[in-house]
Amino acid sequence: MEQGARKVLLDVREMTGFASPGLAQRAEMVRRWADTVHGRAKVAMISRREINDPERFDIVVARRLGFDADLFESEVAALEWLHQQPALWTGPPPEF
Repeated sequence: MEQGARKVLLDVREMTGFASPGLAQRAEMVRRWADTVHGRAKVAMISRREINDPERFDIVVARRLGFDADLFESEVAALEWLHQQPALWTGPPPEF
């Protein structure tokens, strides 16, 4: 990761030669990325549909680790997400 990078776009659509990772492999990859980033960057990954987990397990793990990351199938969607401004309120909705 480039020093000082705050937003990272990772495109792995052209990577081949491996099977879709299982749940344990996904969890380990996310843990390693979270440890590398240390909350200093927002990461968007673009990958092929056939290797993505339809339940988005890797993104659930990322969120629970406080890792601001998401997975996309298009560069347009990934860039839109990367450039979103953080919400003013990040907690649960208030109860009235």
